[in-house]
Order: sequence, then C-alpha cells, then structure tokens
Amino acid sequence: MEVLELVADTGRPEGEVVEEVRRGYLWHGRILRYAQVRVAKG
Repeated sequence: MEVLELVADTGRPEGEVVEEVRRGYLWHGRILRYAQVRVAKG
C-alpha cells in the first residue's frame, strides 16, 4: 500500500488504515496498482 495522508485524532492505533482512497489490484499474482490509503497518526 501507499500512504497518501496521516490522519490525527482518530482514536485508532498508530499505523492502522483509516480509509482506502483508491483500491489496489493484482493480475495473475502481480501487483498492477498499490492501494492508496489514509493512516492513523497516533
């Protein structure tokens, strides 16, 4: 995955994915696109 943004004050543990902004894809076991996510800052 690729982190697009760190989100503060979510009440979640640091490093936990808060939201998937853009879905990642596999094709025949190869990564075509990594998921793009927002992650809790802690």
